[in-house]
Amino acid sequence: MTEVKLSYAEVFQGAMIGVMRLLRRNKAKRSELRNTPPTGTWERSIEGAISEMALAKHLNVFLADHTNREIPDVGDVDCRATSHKNGSLIIHPYDADDRLFYLLVGMHGQYEIKGWIKGADAKQDKWWRDPVGGRPAYFVPQEELHHG
Repeated sequence: MTEVKLSYAEVFQGAMIGVMRLLRRNKAKRSELRNTPPTGTWERSIEGAISEMALAKHLNVFLADHTNREIPDVGDVDCRATSHKNGSLIIHPYDADDRLFYLLVGMHGQYEIKGWIKGADAKQDKWWRDPVGGRPAYFVPQEELHHG
């Protein structure tokens, strides 16, 4: 397990990327990909971008600000984050099969990198769940992720 702590400047930069992404999405009248409630949109956008900033720092790559859903989040990998200590890495059916997905746990610029899995390897029936109703996905347990 690797810990990543962002500086205040890095947290600020990530937060601004999250705000800009949300404003561009709203201006373009695009909805979120998943069937998520409208409340919490700011937090999801900002925390998502900050967690990407942390993964970029860990991987020593530049975090490009983009809104193209076809481009990986960080370098050539994708980032998923949760504030739940025992949270799973969530993979959706439309996620790229050939891409690596990292799980970060934490918030506000302090994260633990729990591991990664290839998209195709995550799409196993045993991990398919719909815990909140209307948003089914693959929930990969942390102990099933690769480390290093």
